[in-house]
Amino acid sequence: MSTFYCFVPPSEVKDNTIKITGKNARHLSLVLRAKPKEHVKVRSDRYVYDTVIEKITKKDVLVRILSCEEVLKIKEPYIILCCSLIQEKRFDLILQTVTQLGVYEIKPFFSEHTVYDFKSDKMLRWKRILEESCMQSQNPNIPLISPPCDLKEIIKNESKDPFNLLLFFSELEEKNKVKKELFFGKKRVFIFIGPEGGWSQNELIFAKDYGCVFLTLGPLILRTETAACVALTLILEHTGVI
Repeated sequence: MSTFYCFVPPSEVKDNTIKITGKNARHLSLVLRAKPKEHVKVRSDRYVYDTVIEKITKKDVLVRILSCEEVLKIKEPYIILCCSLIQEKRFDLILQTVTQLGVYEIKPFFSEHTVYDFKSDKMLRWKRILEESCMQSQNPNIPLISPPCDLKEIIKNESKDPFNLLLFFSELEEKNKVKKELFFGKKRVFIFIGPEGGWSQNELIFAKDYGCVFLTLGPLILRTETAACVALTLILEHTGVI
């Protein structure tokens, strides 16, 4: 079995052992067919524990702590993806991929061209996807995610802070590309990715009025999920976060 990675609440960490329960225990025992003496990495609170399995059943797994390491603070600038809601499976793919890349926070939004029926139970589904993606990629930091709101509300609120940088990716922008000097002195970088129908004229004017920096991802028209991943990768590289 390759090293398994999971998250547990601090209450399950006692003395020199950790109890893994629920879906993580079932995955270990039934899917991965883990056995005693195999290693498991466990994230709890601010720490990642290297552990070895002592006892395993279908309901719970008891592991012994070999060592622990405090999770390093995420580097600034924090990268926040602001993405239009799109068809459910494709939005799920965005969540999975940007989590694996190491995004700090995700802010879904409604734009004038958004076609999406949001229900409150989606938040639980999204958080589960983020946690599972972290387990798969061994990313110790689960991204924050907020309930969807209006695009203009995000722009209006976040543009007030001089240490925020708002990057608006548009197929109408032809020349301005991601450059390292954009990020000097910034603490939070917001990536705005629009819906399949593109930005409305009102949204473009609003974003310019509030100081958003318009950027291009090249001459080709990218799908929302592709644009989100390309933009995030470029920014992570230029900011030195990866």
